[in-house]
Amino acid sequence: SPVFPATTWRAWPNDVSFLDRDAIHVVRLDLSITSSSDDACLTPDELTRANRYVVEPPRRRFRRCRAALRRCLGALTGTPPASLRFGAEKFGKPILVEPDPAGLVFNVSH
Repeated sequence: SPVFPATTWRAWPNDVSFLDRDAIHVVRLDLSITSSSDDACLTPDELTRANRYVVEPPRRRFRRCRAALRRCLGALTGTPPASLRFGAEKFGKPILVEPDPAGLVFNVSH
């Protein structure tokens, strides 16, 4: 199917049910905003990784970005964001391990 360019950007929603598994989505996220709900879906390992940042801005950006990724993938797989399990490809690119991604491809770029 054809790909149509986005003509408008919408603010990052609390509800990501609009995501369609059969479409290409580009999500733009303001990483300077802090949300108290971000940490709720992160794993202890992700929180530990975030806390390795010495200063707050990169720590906040990591948490915000990873939480958004979890919310998007959770909506697309019908899985609670905190239940998603990630692995890594040969060169370290994150991949979704659980639930079975069945053709779901994603990427994160800063």
